[in-house]
Amino acid sequence: MHERLRALTNRCAEGLEVAYFDAEAARRWTPEQRHPTITSHDPLRWEKHESNWLFDRWMARESGIALYGPDPREVFDAISDEELREAARLRLADWARWAAAVPAEERAWLNERAHQAYMVETTSRALYTLSYGRLSTKPEAVSWALQALPKRWRTLAERSRVWRSDHRPDSSTVPGVLQFIAWAAAQAGRQPVTPWCLNTTR
Repeated sequence: MHERLRALTNRCAEGLEVAYFDAEAARRWTPEQRHPTITSHDPLRWEKHESNWLFDRWMARESGIALYGPDPREVFDAISDEELREAARLRLADWARWAAAVPAEERAWLNERAHQAYMVETTSRALYTLSYGRLSTKPEAVSWALQALPKRWRTLAERSRVWRSDHRPDSSTVPGVLQFIAWAAAQAGRQPVTPWCLNTTR
């Protein structure tokens, strides 16, 4: 079925993302569990779900639409603000380790403007989660970043709005993106992270 879907001419077919859970596993995230999963541009496979999957579960529960079956709030247990914050801290730490030594096979991927925009958007989204204990959409996170983040990062946030669909390579802006990720991970270590501690003109 998924091979047939990927072969469709519909522009969303290749970017479809899916995870399959049994009823018990769906209720609450359990570390180290593997589930049949499709991530963007990858085939169906068994994948270990790390803590970042709490974001997907939160979105499915709070904003999900049941195409068939029960309301998502009956399927997923509630996820606390602090669980979301901890997932954001762990995710930013993972990105910072990646940014410190980008694997050779991923450097060409990062050079693409749209992928740089993705990293800025998702990093801003994680910082928003640390501040408020809830998720936002990527555009909402960027709008927040333009008001809340230090002045030196706002150009990146503004650029991400323009570059979302720009697939041209631009290696000159990669260092700034990697520095932003490292800075964000450092903020994640602060207790607590609040909107006003991020808002500075430095």
